[in-house]
Amino acid sequence: MKVYGYLLLLIVCININSCFATNEDSSTVGTNVLKSSQFNGMWLWGSYMNRTNLTELKLHGINNIIIHEDVFTRNSYDDVLKWINEANNNGIKIHIWIQCFYKDGSWVKPVLENGSYNRTRFDEIIDKAVNYAKIANVSGVHLDYLRYPGTAYRATGGYSNACNAIAELTSEVNSKIKEINPNIISSAAIMPEYEDVHYYNETMSDGTNADQYYYGQDISQLGNILDYIIPMVYKGNYNKDSSWIGYTTKWFVDNSPKAKIITGLQGYVSDDDPTPLSSEELTNDANIALSNGAYGYCIFRFGLFNYIDNYTNDPNTIVEDDSMSDDDSMSDENQKEIMLNRTGIPLLSLLISVFLVCGSYSYKKQ
Repeated sequence: MKVYGYLLLLIVCININSCFATNEDSSTVGTNVLKSSQFNGMWLWGSYMNRTNLTELKLHGINNIIIHEDVFTRNSYDDVLKWINEANNNGIKIHIWIQCFYKDGSWVKPVLENGSYNRTRFDEIIDKAVNYAKIANVSGVHLDYLRYPGTAYRATGGYSNACNAIAELTSEVNSKIKEINPNIISSAAIMPEYEDVHYYNETMSDGTNADQYYYGQDISQLGNILDYIIPMVYKGNYNKDSSWIGYTTKWFVDNSPKAKIITGLQGYVSDDDPTPLSSEELTNDANIALSNGAYGYCIFRFGLFNYIDNYTNDPNTIVEDDSMSDDDSMSDENQKEIMLNRTGIPLLSLLISVFLVCGSYSYKKQ
């Protein structure tokens, strides 16, 4: 009977551990919340358009593609329209990717030497955006190089004038494209350097962050204009680990007034090592971003990443989850359901084990 009692005691201990065990820190290992993602995207060079298998991409969860505007110079216009229509038929939204202040291999200043805005370049960008917005089945216009190359503080009028200029262009683009299509999505790629400038320059401590000071990107302004902000949280290029993806995403979520945050993920090790990350590592990075409030993720770039393991090992069962609200990646009810699934069975087993131990003890007393 002693052996029987010890065995039951062991069962009790095991079940107590099962009931109260917790997951690893979500800042390092992401809880599987991929179904909460409303934007599973990737950036695509225009030259790669004909390499895509849209049916396969959809089966692997991709529902948004940001394609470079050079697609129109590398392919016939009719072929591009046909491809866009095919993407739409597969449930994939197409966004046209514009290079704003980087043209023909050189940077273009948003602010001129006299302190005025560069209207010539502004008008070129706006005209492009308007033309793309007029194309049937184009779902969005994506602004890239919407910044200085690290020199915004040198602009005439300082970094604050640089921020205002970039916000003004963004506002004009957003207004013009929504006049054509009120439902079109405006988005921008943003540098992930949100730290106070004091982090980089000890002589500065006024609360200005690096995005403002170096790049002219003020999230408090841009987040009031755009539909989506996509911080390029490329951990390999910054020599960071996956936890950095989590707290960087959270900062943008907490500081964007209204724009939803799509976390930009690097699909390969770094620009110095273009080896694609494993599917497991990239999946974990996506989960970390989503666990920290991201509305979705976007991978840079097609041709240099393995597919994220979306919800299941069988790609044919992947579906877009529309059950989540726009403002909540995971509702309270869903969190309760997860906790019940995690603890319900071990807890029942624990109660049974305690009952058996008590019964054994009573039997011995008799």
